[in-house]
Amino acid sequence: MSNCFIRVPLTLLFLYLSGCASLIEAPNPTFIQEILQHQNNQAQEPVDILALSSDLKIFVDKNIDRSWSSSRRLIALREILFSAEYFDLQYETGRTKTATETYEARSGNCLSMTSLFIAMARYSGLDANYHIVDTIPQWDTSGNTLILTRHINSVGRLRNGDSYILDFLPNLRRHHDTASTVSDDYALAIYYNNLAAEAIIDKRHHAAINFLMRALELEPKMTDVWNNMGILQQRLKRLDLAEASFKQAFILDKYNHAAASNLSKLYLKTDKEEKADRLLKRVTRYRERNPYYRYASARIAYANQNYASALEELVKAIRIKKNEIVFFELLSQIHSKLGNQQKEVDSLKIVAYLDSKKPKTRSSLEIRHPGSFTID
Repeated sequence: MSNCFIRVPLTLLFLYLSGCASLIEAPNPTFIQEILQHQNNQAQEPVDILALSSDLKIFVDKNIDRSWSSSRRLIALREILFSAEYFDLQYETGRTKTATETYEARSGNCLSMTSLFIAMARYSGLDANYHIVDTIPQWDTSGNTLILTRHINSVGRLRNGDSYILDFLPNLRRHHDTASTVSDDYALAIYYNNLAAEAIIDKRHHAAINFLMRALELEPKMTDVWNNMGILQQRLKRLDLAEASFKQAFILDKYNHAAASNLSKLYLKTDKEEKADRLLKRVTRYRERNPYYRYASARIAYANQNYASALEELVKAIRIKKNEIVFFELLSQIHSKLGNQQKEVDSLKIVAYLDSKKPKTRSSLEIRHPGSFTID
Protein backbone atom coordinates (compact mmCIF):
# COMPACT_ATOMS: atom_id res chain seq x y z
CA MET A 1 0.00 0.00 0.00
CA SER A 2 1.14 3.44 -0.73
CA ASN A 3 1.85 5.61 2.25
CA CYS A 4 2.36 8.78 0.32
CA PHE A 5 -0.87 10.34 -0.71
CA ILE A 6 -3.12 8.12 -2.73
CA ARG A 7 -3.75 4.97 -0.80
CA VAL A 8 -4.92 2.16 -3.08
CA PRO A 9 -5.60 -1.14 -1.28
CA LEU A 10 -3.45 -3.93 -2.70
CA THR A 11 -4.97 -5.66 -5.66
CA LEU A 12 -4.66 -9.18 -6.99
CA LEU A 13 -3.65 -8.08 -10.45
CA PHE A 14 -2.17 -5.14 -12.28
CA LEU A 15 -3.27 -4.72 -15.88
CA TYR A 16 -1.62 -3.03 -18.79
CA LEU A 17 -4.73 -1.37 -20.16
CA SER A 18 -3.84 -0.72 -23.76
CA GLY A 19 -6.57 -2.48 -25.69
CA CYS A 20 -8.65 -3.21 -22.56
CA ALA A 21 -11.20 -0.46 -23.07
CA SER A 22 -13.45 -2.76 -25.10
CA LEU A 23 -13.39 -5.31 -22.27
CA ILE A 24 -14.92 -3.01 -19.65
CA GLU A 25 -18.31 -1.52 -20.42
CA ALA A 26 -19.81 1.57 -18.81
CA PRO A 27 -21.34 1.05 -15.35
CA ASN A 28 -25.06 0.73 -14.76
CA PRO A 29 -26.17 4.36 -14.21
CA THR A 30 -28.78 3.23 -11.66
CA PHE A 31 -26.05 1.86 -9.40
CA ILE A 32 -23.93 5.01 -9.79
CA GLN A 33 -26.93 7.13 -8.86
CA GLU A 34 -27.57 4.94 -5.82
CA ILE A 35 -24.03 5.53 -4.63
CA LEU A 36 -24.20 9.29 -5.19
CA GLN A 37 -27.50 9.55 -3.32
CA HIS A 38 -25.95 8.26 -0.12
CA GLN A 39 -26.80 10.54 2.76
CA ASN A 40 -23.93 11.63 4.97
CA ASN A 41 -25.33 10.58 8.35
CA GLN A 42 -22.28 11.53 10.36
CA ALA A 43 -22.34 15.30 10.61
CA GLN A 44 -18.80 16.60 10.46
CA GLU A 45 -17.45 20.10 10.28
CA PRO A 46 -15.78 20.87 6.96
CA VAL A 47 -12.02 20.51 7.20
CA ASP A 48 -9.64 23.26 6.11
CA ILE A 49 -6.36 21.42 5.69
CA LEU A 50 -4.53 24.71 5.10
CA ALA A 51 -5.74 26.50 8.24
CA LEU A 52 -2.96 27.73 10.54
CA SER A 53 -3.27 27.95 14.29
CA SER A 54 -2.80 31.33 15.94
CA ASP A 55 0.48 30.09 17.48
CA LEU A 56 1.81 29.13 14.07
CA LYS A 57 0.83 32.47 12.58
CA ILE A 58 2.65 34.27 15.38
CA PHE A 59 5.71 32.10 14.74
CA VAL A 60 5.72 32.95 11.03
CA ASP A 61 5.29 36.66 11.79
CA LYS A 62 8.33 36.59 14.07
CA ASN A 63 10.60 34.59 11.77
CA ILE A 64 9.66 35.62 8.22
CA ASP A 65 9.99 39.24 7.19
CA ARG A 66 7.60 39.97 4.32
CA SER A 67 9.94 42.69 3.09
CA TRP A 68 12.48 39.99 2.18
CA SER A 69 12.72 38.86 -1.41
CA SER A 70 10.49 35.94 -2.30
CA SER A 71 13.47 33.63 -2.79
CA ARG A 72 14.84 34.52 0.66
CA ARG A 73 11.46 33.82 2.27
CA LEU A 74 11.26 30.50 0.43
CA ILE A 75 14.69 29.39 1.63
CA ALA A 76 13.91 30.56 5.17
CA LEU A 77 10.69 28.53 5.22
CA ARG A 78 12.53 25.40 4.14
CA GLU A 79 15.05 25.98 6.94
CA ILE A 80 12.23 26.38 9.47
CA LEU A 81 10.58 23.14 8.39
CA PHE A 82 13.67 20.93 8.52
CA SER A 83 16.25 22.54 10.77
CA ALA A 84 16.72 20.92 14.19
CA GLU A 85 16.65 24.45 15.57
CA TYR A 86 13.04 24.84 14.45
CA PHE A 87 10.47 22.19 13.41
CA ASP A 88 12.78 19.33 12.33
CA LEU A 89 9.91 17.74 10.40
CA GLN A 90 10.12 13.98 9.97
CA TYR A 91 8.46 11.89 7.28
CA GLU A 92 6.13 9.20 8.62
CA THR A 93 3.40 7.03 7.18
CA GLY A 94 0.67 7.45 9.76
CA ARG A 95 -2.65 9.24 9.55
CA THR A 96 -2.98 12.02 7.00
CA LYS A 97 -2.96 15.35 8.82
CA THR A 98 -3.94 18.96 8.29
CA ALA A 99 -1.28 21.69 8.20
CA THR A 100 -1.75 22.56 11.88
CA GLU A 101 -1.81 18.91 12.96
CA THR A 102 1.45 18.33 11.09
CA TYR A 103 3.02 21.29 12.86
CA GLU A 104 1.88 20.00 16.25
CA ALA A 105 3.10 16.45 15.55
CA ARG A 106 6.31 17.60 13.84
CA SER A 107 5.77 14.78 11.35
CA GLY A 108 3.55 13.73 8.48
CA ASN A 109 3.31 12.05 5.10
CA CYS A 110 3.99 13.98 1.90
CA LEU A 111 0.47 15.42 1.66
CA SER A 112 0.56 16.51 5.29
CA MET A 113 3.96 18.18 5.03
CA THR A 114 3.10 19.79 1.71
CA SER A 115 -0.07 21.24 3.21
CA LEU A 116 1.93 22.74 6.08
CA PHE A 117 4.44 24.29 3.69
CA ILE A 118 1.77 25.71 1.37
CA ALA A 119 -0.18 27.19 4.27
CA MET A 120 2.93 28.85 5.73
CA ALA A 121 4.16 29.99 2.31
CA ARG A 122 0.88 31.64 1.40
CA TYR A 123 0.63 33.27 4.83
CA SER A 124 4.09 34.76 4.27
CA GLY A 125 3.08 36.08 0.85
CA LEU A 126 4.50 33.38 -1.42
CA ASP A 127 2.84 31.62 -4.34
CA ALA A 128 2.54 27.91 -3.53
CA ASN A 129 0.44 25.13 -5.07
CA TYR A 130 -0.03 21.37 -4.85
CA HIS A 131 1.81 19.36 -7.49
CA ILE A 132 1.30 15.64 -8.24
CA VAL A 133 3.93 13.28 -9.63
CA ASP A 134 3.49 9.60 -10.50
CA THR A 135 6.10 7.36 -8.90
CA ILE A 136 7.81 4.42 -10.55
CA PRO A 137 5.79 1.25 -9.84
CA GLN A 138 7.12 -1.83 -8.07
CA TRP A 139 5.84 -5.39 -7.84
CA ASP A 140 5.46 -6.90 -4.40
CA THR A 141 7.26 -10.14 -3.56
CA SER A 142 4.22 -12.28 -4.37
CA GLY A 143 4.56 -11.26 -8.00
CA ASN A 144 0.81 -10.70 -8.24
CA THR A 145 0.50 -7.08 -7.17
CA LEU A 146 1.93 -3.94 -8.69
CA ILE A 147 1.93 -1.11 -6.18
CA LEU A 148 1.11 2.08 -8.06
CA THR A 149 1.48 5.26 -6.05
CA ARG A 150 1.53 8.98 -6.57
CA HIS A 151 3.54 11.58 -4.75
CA ILE A 152 2.68 15.19 -3.95
CA ASN A 153 4.97 18.18 -3.55
CA SER A 154 4.73 21.95 -3.94
CA VAL A 155 5.44 24.32 -6.81
CA GLY A 156 5.18 28.07 -7.16
CA ARG A 157 6.43 31.16 -8.91
CA LEU A 158 8.61 33.86 -7.41
CA ARG A 159 8.21 37.57 -8.03
CA ASN A 160 11.12 37.70 -10.48
CA GLY A 161 9.44 35.08 -12.66
CA ASP A 162 11.47 32.09 -11.47
CA SER A 163 9.59 28.93 -10.56
CA TYR A 164 10.44 26.46 -7.80
CA ILE A 165 9.72 22.93 -6.66
CA LEU A 166 9.90 21.98 -2.98
CA ASP A 167 9.97 18.24 -2.36
CA PHE A 168 10.04 16.41 0.95
CA LEU A 169 11.10 13.03 -0.50
CA PRO A 170 13.88 13.81 -2.97
CA ASN A 171 15.04 10.17 -3.13
CA LEU A 172 11.67 8.90 -4.35
CA ARG A 173 11.81 7.45 -7.86
CA ARG A 174 9.24 9.30 -9.97
CA HIS A 175 8.01 10.11 -13.48
CA HIS A 176 8.46 13.86 -13.86
CA ASP A 177 6.85 13.85 -17.28
CA THR A 178 3.48 13.00 -15.72
CA ALA A 179 3.54 15.78 -13.13
CA SER A 180 0.68 18.28 -12.87
CA THR A 181 -0.42 21.16 -10.65
CA VAL A 182 -3.78 20.61 -8.94
CA SER A 183 -6.28 22.80 -7.10
CA ASP A 184 -6.80 23.07 -3.35
CA ASP A 185 -10.12 21.26 -3.76
CA TYR A 186 -8.36 18.40 -5.50
CA ALA A 187 -5.86 18.16 -2.64
CA LEU A 188 -8.72 18.22 -0.14
CA ALA A 189 -10.39 15.38 -2.03
CA ILE A 190 -7.12 13.45 -1.76
CA TYR A 191 -7.12 14.17 1.98
CA TYR A 192 -10.62 12.69 2.35
CA ASN A 193 -9.69 9.73 0.14
CA ASN A 194 -6.73 9.02 2.40
CA LEU A 195 -8.93 9.21 5.49
CA ALA A 196 -11.37 6.85 3.79
CA ALA A 197 -8.62 4.34 3.03
CA GLU A 198 -7.46 4.51 6.64
CA ALA A 199 -11.05 3.94 7.79
CA ILE A 200 -11.46 0.97 5.44
CA ILE A 201 -8.33 -0.62 6.89
CA ASP A 202 -9.66 -0.04 10.41
CA LYS A 203 -13.08 -1.45 9.38
CA ARG A 204 -14.80 1.86 10.16
CA HIS A 205 -17.03 1.47 7.14
CA HIS A 206 -19.58 4.18 7.93
CA ALA A 207 -16.83 6.75 8.37
CA ALA A 208 -15.15 5.53 5.19
CA ILE A 209 -18.21 6.01 3.00
CA ASN A 210 -18.76 9.50 4.41
CA PHE A 211 -15.17 10.46 3.66
CA LEU A 212 -15.50 9.09 0.12
CA MET A 213 -18.71 11.04 -0.44
CA ARG A 214 -17.00 14.23 0.68
CA ALA A 215 -14.20 13.51 -1.79
CA LEU A 216 -16.69 12.94 -4.63
CA GLU A 217 -18.52 16.16 -3.79
CA LEU A 218 -15.24 17.98 -4.39
CA GLU A 219 -13.94 15.93 -7.32
CA PRO A 220 -16.61 13.63 -8.82
CA LYS A 221 -14.19 12.45 -11.50
CA MET A 222 -11.33 11.44 -9.17
CA THR A 223 -10.85 7.84 -10.21
CA ASP A 224 -8.95 6.73 -7.12
CA VAL A 225 -11.95 7.68 -4.98
CA TRP A 226 -14.20 5.52 -7.15
CA ASN A 227 -11.72 2.66 -6.86
CA ASN A 228 -11.75 2.90 -3.06
CA MET A 229 -15.54 3.15 -3.17
CA GLY A 230 -15.52 -0.18 -4.99
CA ILE A 231 -13.26 -1.71 -2.34
CA LEU A 232 -15.61 -0.49 0.39
CA GLN A 233 -18.81 -1.63 -1.37
CA GLN A 234 -17.26 -5.05 -1.90
CA ARG A 235 -16.46 -5.31 1.82
CA LEU A 236 -20.05 -4.35 2.56
CA LYS A 237 -21.18 -7.19 0.24
CA ARG A 238 -22.82 -4.73 -2.17
CA LEU A 239 -21.27 -6.40 -5.18
CA ASP A 240 -23.36 -4.63 -7.84
CA LEU A 241 -22.28 -1.27 -6.41
CA ALA A 242 -18.68 -2.45 -6.17
CA GLU A 243 -18.66 -3.49 -9.84
CA ALA A 244 -20.23 -0.16 -10.85
CA SER A 245 -17.62 1.75 -8.85
CA PHE A 246 -14.67 -0.06 -10.41
CA LYS A 247 -16.16 0.43 -13.89
CA GLN A 248 -16.74 4.12 -13.18
CA ALA A 249 -13.10 4.52 -12.14
CA PHE A 250 -11.96 2.86 -15.35
CA ILE A 251 -14.34 4.77 -17.63
CA LEU A 252 -13.07 8.03 -16.16
CA ASP A 253 -9.45 6.94 -16.63
CA LYS A 254 -8.64 4.02 -18.88
CA TYR A 255 -5.18 3.86 -17.29
CA ASN A 256 -6.55 3.23 -13.80
CA HIS A 257 -4.77 -0.07 -13.33
CA ALA A 258 -5.99 -0.66 -9.78
CA ALA A 259 -9.65 -0.35 -10.76
CA ALA A 260 -9.31 -2.83 -13.63
CA SER A 261 -7.39 -5.17 -11.36
CA ASN A 262 -10.05 -5.03 -8.68
CA LEU A 263 -12.77 -5.54 -11.27
CA SER A 264 -11.03 -8.66 -12.54
CA LYS A 265 -10.80 -9.97 -8.99
CA LEU A 266 -14.48 -9.24 -8.45
CA TYR A 267 -15.39 -11.12 -11.63
CA LEU A 268 -13.60 -14.19 -10.29
CA LYS A 269 -15.54 -13.97 -7.03
CA THR A 270 -18.90 -13.55 -8.76
CA ASP A 271 -18.59 -16.46 -11.19
CA LYS A 272 -17.94 -14.29 -14.25
CA GLU A 273 -14.99 -16.40 -15.30
CA GLU A 274 -15.14 -15.52 -19.00
CA LYS A 275 -14.83 -11.79 -18.31
CA ALA A 276 -12.11 -12.39 -15.78
CA ASP A 277 -10.23 -14.67 -18.16
CA ARG A 278 -10.25 -12.07 -20.94
CA LEU A 279 -8.65 -9.56 -18.60
CA LEU A 280 -6.25 -12.08 -17.13
CA LYS A 281 -4.80 -12.94 -20.53
CA ARG A 282 -3.56 -9.39 -20.87
CA VAL A 283 -1.79 -9.62 -17.54
CA THR A 284 0.65 -12.29 -18.64
CA ARG A 285 1.71 -10.33 -21.71
CA TYR A 286 2.24 -7.22 -19.64
CA ARG A 287 4.19 -8.93 -16.86
CA GLU A 288 6.67 -10.37 -19.31
CA ARG A 289 7.57 -6.84 -20.41
CA ASN A 290 7.61 -5.25 -16.96
CA PRO A 291 11.06 -4.93 -15.33
CA TYR A 292 9.58 -4.67 -11.84
CA TYR A 293 7.76 -7.96 -12.27
CA ARG A 294 11.07 -9.53 -13.33
CA TYR A 295 12.71 -7.96 -10.29
CA ALA A 296 9.99 -9.36 -8.01
CA SER A 297 10.49 -12.80 -9.55
CA ALA A 298 14.23 -12.51 -8.92
CA ARG A 299 13.61 -11.58 -5.28
CA ILE A 300 11.36 -14.59 -4.81
CA ALA A 301 13.94 -16.91 -6.39
CA TYR A 302 16.68 -15.37 -4.23
CA ALA A 303 14.62 -15.87 -1.06
CA ASN A 304 14.19 -19.51 -2.08
CA GLN A 305 17.99 -19.79 -2.61
CA ASN A 306 17.47 -20.42 -6.32
CA TYR A 307 20.26 -18.04 -7.30
CA ALA A 308 20.64 -19.10 -10.93
CA SER A 309 16.95 -18.44 -11.59
CA ALA A 310 17.18 -15.14 -9.70
CA LEU A 311 20.09 -14.07 -11.90
CA GLU A 312 18.21 -14.98 -15.07
CA GLU A 313 15.17 -12.92 -14.08
CA LEU A 314 17.23 -9.95 -12.92
CA VAL A 315 19.27 -9.83 -16.13
CA LYS A 316 15.99 -9.59 -18.05
CA ALA A 317 14.90 -6.72 -15.78
CA ILE A 318 18.16 -4.85 -16.34
CA ARG A 319 17.91 -5.26 -20.10
CA ILE A 320 14.58 -3.43 -19.94
CA LYS A 321 15.65 -0.77 -17.43
CA LYS A 322 19.37 -0.17 -17.03
CA ASN A 323 19.50 2.55 -14.35
CA GLU A 324 17.45 1.12 -11.48
CA ILE A 325 19.67 1.02 -8.39
CA VAL A 326 17.72 -1.70 -6.57
CA PHE A 327 18.29 -4.05 -9.50
CA PHE A 328 22.05 -3.79 -9.12
CA GLU A 329 21.88 -4.06 -5.33
CA LEU A 330 20.17 -7.41 -5.72
CA LEU A 331 22.54 -8.35 -8.53
CA SER A 332 25.55 -7.89 -6.25
CA GLN A 333 23.92 -10.12 -3.62
CA ILE A 334 23.22 -12.83 -6.19
CA HIS A 335 26.79 -12.80 -7.49
CA SER A 336 28.00 -13.00 -3.90
CA LYS A 337 25.96 -16.15 -3.34
CA LEU A 338 27.19 -17.62 -6.64
CA GLY A 339 30.81 -16.88 -5.76
CA ASN A 340 31.25 -14.44 -8.64
CA GLN A 341 33.49 -12.05 -6.73
CA GLN A 342 34.49 -9.75 -9.59
CA LYS A 343 30.91 -9.44 -10.85
CA GLU A 344 29.81 -8.64 -7.31
CA VAL A 345 32.38 -5.83 -7.18
CA ASP A 346 31.30 -4.56 -10.59
CA SER A 347 27.67 -4.50 -9.51
CA LEU A 348 28.53 -2.56 -6.34
CA LYS A 349 30.42 0.00 -8.44
CA ILE A 350 27.28 0.57 -10.48
CA VAL A 351 25.27 0.90 -7.27
CA ALA A 352 27.72 3.51 -6.00
CA TYR A 353 27.54 5.42 -9.28
CA LEU A 354 23.73 5.45 -9.36
CA ASP A 355 23.60 6.37 -5.68
CA SER A 356 25.93 9.33 -6.30
CA LYS A 357 23.28 10.79 -8.60
CA LYS A 358 20.61 10.80 -5.89
CA PRO A 359 19.87 13.79 -3.60
CA LYS A 360 21.13 13.26 -0.06
CA THR A 361 18.89 15.63 1.89
CA ARG A 362 15.49 15.12 3.52
CA SER A 363 14.11 17.76 1.17
CA SER A 364 15.15 19.45 -2.03
CA LEU A 365 14.47 22.95 -3.24
CA GLU A 366 14.94 23.65 -6.93
CA ILE A 367 14.63 27.21 -8.21
CA ARG A 368 14.35 27.25 -11.98
CA HIS A 369 15.67 30.17 -14.00
CA PRO A 370 18.35 30.67 -16.64
CA GLY A 371 21.41 28.97 -15.22
CA SER A 372 19.18 27.08 -12.78
CA PHE A 373 20.52 25.68 -9.55
CA THR A 374 19.40 23.25 -6.89
CA ILE A 375 19.69 24.00 -3.20
CA ASP A 376 20.45 20.87 -1.20
